[in-house]
Amino acid sequence: SLSLSLSLSLSLSLSLSFASLPNLQTLDVDHNAITCFPVAIGHCTSLTSLNASSNAIRVMPVELGKCKKLMVSVSSFKILSHTLKLL
Repeated sequence: SLSLSLSLSLSLSLSLSFASLPNLQTLDVDHNAITCFPVAIGHCTSLTSLNASSNAIRVMPVELGKCKKLMVSVSSFKILSHTLKLL
């Protein structure tokens, strides 16, 4: 299984080349200052786990819906459900 942990390492945006990570299953980016995910996150079609807690995320790209195996709860983001929006 392919996992990537970037906890405590990023600022305002996540700028990875997700197109080159279609087999990524676990992405851990908690405790950063991420404000949004790039639309290319939709290329990670094997993604099953996403931990983005303790960030400033308010908008998630609709392309995240292409990650059919991913189960995300709003509590994973530690924000109120009415502040999370899909683009």
